[in-house]
Amino acid sequence: MRGQSRVLDYLKNNPRGLTQNEAKDLFGISKLSTPIHRLRENHIIDGEYQKSKNKFGEPVKFKRYFYRGEINGE
Repeated sequence: MRGQSRVLDYLKNNPRGLTQNEAKDLFGISKLSTPIHRLRENHIIDGEYQKSKNKFGEPVKFKRYFYRGEINGE
């Protein structure tokens, strides 16, 4: 539960969003999809795929999550 609340606080305060690698570095969460799935029960969290290159210059795709608000405005 602690990781879930940290992820929620971060998403609410960072419009830039959060990726899996950032979650691992910041919170030690190795699977960001688990707290995101639970948070979506009460919050609107969107995920967008983004493209970049890895350290070898190869194309990679990853998901960045964004907080959009609470369900039913509660």
